[in-house]
Amino acid sequence: MWRKIRFATIFLLLTLAFLGLTETGTRTVGANLTSYLYESGGVVPADNSTNPPTITIYYEKDITYTNSTISIPIHVIVGESTTAKNPYINEIYFSMDGATNYTSIYKYEGVSWNMSEPKPDNFYNPPETKKQLSTNLNLTNLSEGKHSLTVYAVENGTYAENKVDSSNPFGYVTVLYSFQINSSSLASFTVDTIPPKIWLSIENSTYHSSELPLDFKVDDSYAQISYSLDNQPNATLSENIILTDLTLGSHSLAVFAKDDAGNFASQIITFNVAEPFPMMLVTISVIVLCVGLIVLFSIALVVKHRKTVNPKQ
Repeated sequence: MWRKIRFATIFLLLTLAFLGLTETGTRTVGANLTSYLYESGGVVPADNSTNPPTITIYYEKDITYTNSTISIPIHVIVGESTTAKNPYINEIYFSMDGATNYTSIYKYEGVSWNMSEPKPDNFYNPPETKKQLSTNLNLTNLSEGKHSLTVYAVENGTYAENKVDSSNPFGYVTVLYSFQINSSSLASFTVDTIPPKIWLSIENSTYHSSELPLDFKVDDSYAQISYSLDNQPNATLSENIILTDLTLGSHSLAVFAKDDAGNFASQIITFNVAEPFPMMLVTISVIVLCVGLIVLFSIALVVKHRKTVNPKQ
């Protein structure tokens, strides 16, 4: 008998709930049925069985980028839990180089309704929550040097607990407790967009020798240096060298430098090798010049001596 009465009561409540889905002023009967089934227990800390969301940043460790604008993929997934109900990603954001200003990547926007205003069109169809999300971080106007990227993720969810309630037509009510748990992940990288600079001892000039010292300097100590003489295959240049057996005429010298980031620089020199000065002629000229200077000096000494001995002359 009592069982039939209880079933009849539940059926009546469900019928009223169905009929009450249409609006009655500023409230619905359907909301009253929800209050019979669920009760808010407020906000609680995440329990020990709930892990924070996992953040994966897809990049090579300590990588160097040669562009001030880069795109870094990330993937976020809610943490594993044996007690959480309906966990979802509430927000993802990031900061650069330890700054306190954050940039939002994703934020879940639920549907709220102020009953004094028209009901939102999607009130009965709110946005779908996400348990995982993949996206790209587009970083622009990055300065030269080392950078650190910190990505943060916020996960929301609930815990459910059935509580006996004799005043409830169902005999119990489910208490829902809200929780929030956060995590972060760090990535470090370097931006280097400036190619190395090269200085060479050989210039665009004419040289009278078949051997020329090739001295070089590069402002990046980690750069790889190579050179090519007259379009020959590149050869590694690890120290200063001497170019030998240079034939008479025009020559081209190309020196290349590439740093660890992949920035590339080159310098091309065109020089000429002419006949060397005749050494015999040079030697004779020097001897004649020296002898002439000695003779002139000797004459000057003799004249000075005569004036000293005989001042009247």
